[in-house]
Amino acid sequence: MLSNSNKMQTPESSYWYALRVKARSEKWVQDRLEKLGIFSYVPINEYTRMYARKIRKVAKPLITGYVFVFSNQKRFSEIFQIPY
Repeated sequence: MLSNSNKMQTPESSYWYALRVKARSEKWVQDRLEKLGIFSYVPINEYTRMYARKIRKVAKPLITGYVFVFSNQKRFSEIFQIPY
């Protein structure tokens, strides 16, 4: 998830913000932010779940309803355009 991008701002002008989003839409919001060129982070907890006849890997957000965004205040208007 951590990647270098030409669109990332310098650390002097940018800070980490916790963006509250609709529950179960964290991954969707993160994808939208990355399409806008805004770096975001959602801590994911991956575990194995056993059902009657299946074993599946499940990935759920560690902190439900929040996406962490590394940005400056000038880009807030873009961030708040996302519907969730």
